[in-house]
Amino acid sequence: MSTDPFDAAVIGGGVMGSATALRLARGGMRVVVFERRGLCMEASGVNAGSLSPMIKRAILIPHAMRGYEIWQNSRKHLGLDIDAHAMEGLILAYTKDEAEELETIMIERRDAGCPIEMIGPNRAKEIEPGLSDQVVLAAYCPLDGHGDSARSGLVFRQALVAAGVAVRDHTAVENVERTDGGFAIHSDAGTAAAKRVVLAGGAWLGRMARWLGYPLDVRYKINQLVVTERLPPVVRTVLGVSNGMLTLKQAENGTVVMGGGWQGTGDLDQGGTGIVSDSVAGNLQLGRYVIPALIGARLVRSWLGMEALMPDYNPVIGPVPGVEDAFIIGAVRGGWEVGPCLGQLLGDLILGLEPDLPLFDPPTYEDGEATAVNGYGL
Repeated sequence: MSTDPFDAAVIGGGVMGSATALRLARGGMRVVVFERRGLCMEASGVNAGSLSPMIKRAILIPHAMRGYEIWQNSRKHLGLDIDAHAMEGLILAYTKDEAEELETIMIERRDAGCPIEMIGPNRAKEIEPGLSDQVVLAAYCPLDGHGDSARSGLVFRQALVAAGVAVRDHTAVENVERTDGGFAIHSDAGTAAAKRVVLAGGAWLGRMARWLGYPLDVRYKINQLVVTERLPPVVRTVLGVSNGMLTLKQAENGTVVMGGGWQGTGDLDQGGTGIVSDSVAGNLQLGRYVIPALIGARLVRSWLGMEALMPDYNPVIGPVPGVEDAFIIGAVRGGWEVGPCLGQLLGDLILGLEPDLPLFDPPTYEDGEATAVNGYGL
């Protein structure tokens, strides 16, 4: 492998790493992306493909709105269609307590710029006739939809290659060392040199940060999704349940995708995940409660992905504390939607431009290592 220095090396070829690399290359830098598997084959390619700004935290609403626009117009921005579909969205509350909490959260998100309206159960059933009669209150947003996240790697590969990025997928980075001229990136294919480095490793981000002596406390969840057989039209919107335990949508081919808070199993050391039957049952049971027409629908597939998150649920995007020319991006819940926007913003920062939306500075630590929490951490 050549030791000629790149202007920037991005380690992690998910949506956020790829979007950062693309912005840097389009800004004139010579860039390489390292990915131990194929591009966007981890969480970026196995999520539900939700394009739902209203389910993002208030501080991320502006980023989610821009990410929504990028994916809905991916041919314009990235050169290929992600097969995105725009539709309406509802988040449902089924108890008085859920309704009060939902209204509080949605007012905050509406104030942050998302066009959300609180509606009663009759209006909700006009929008989504298949709902059960148990809804107490709903949040409605006209800007919702979904895309085919499994196409993310294909879309970004074409965009990166067209921009001149060196894509080194199926190449596992083993360590990064500081050098006089920047960084040495040691992989199973040899060593490359770069003036700058961007860590974009998703659930593995904490371990990557330790290469640079930075004890970033990243945790992860193993989200589990299920898909039904093809059905007649039973869902016309993107649905969520206010307790966070379900999202539900029907694709154009008739299959219904359900996922939420029920977790699978797995760990970073083995790099694998496992399906939990009780989680499958939980998704299906709640899905039938939301849309009674799903009673009797057969499941055909289930899959999982590791989602990184910080203890405060805020993302980390910016310079690595104490390490010049090193940057980090990740730990964004629902990161597939906002990833293209966040990568552009970090790319602008590295290029010396002023990002037009806020970033999220990585935390500083006085001492200690990253810790595990509830079995889902490092």
